[in-house]
Amino acid sequence: MVIYSKLKRVKTFQTGGKSKYVWLLENNIVKKAYNLKDKKQQIRFNNEVKYFQHVEYCDIVPKILHIDSTNGILYMTYVGKVPKDTKDNRKWLAKTMKELHLKWNLKRHRNGKPNYDVYIGNGCVLNDKMYVIDFGSFHYQISGPKIIPQTNSNSKD
Repeated sequence: MVIYSKLKRVKTFQTGGKSKYVWLLENNIVKKAYNLKDKKQQIRFNNEVKYFQHVEYCDIVPKILHIDSTNGILYMTYVGKVPKDTKDNRKWLAKTMKELHLKWNLKRHRNGKPNYDVYIGNGCVLNDKMYVIDFGSFHYQISGPKIIPQTNSNSKD
């Protein structure tokens, strides 16, 4: 069993901002921490937990490995680097956001209408695949039931 709190920091991705910090740990694990004494960060942490749990089977978001609710920390899989801010990458991220909405029932909206135009820093690319990495925003909304993929069963009764 992995003790996530014991893993060593390899790199700092972010310090401050809308979360306390985001670090890359050994074994390619990302640690995202929030200051739960800050009301806005507490809300963002709760949003991230809720929305990541809603899309836990989705293949275009990091997998949550552990949630430390007491300390406001998420441990998740590493899904690459933020892409360069180009027109093509923004379109690619928008297409991924649309898939998140239409296939996985998690909608990013503005005034209730779907809005797939997001900041390029909310995406990462690994092995030519775009991932959505940040759900702390107040602009997300669950738009349908949690999708749980069906497994193929070849067993006969």
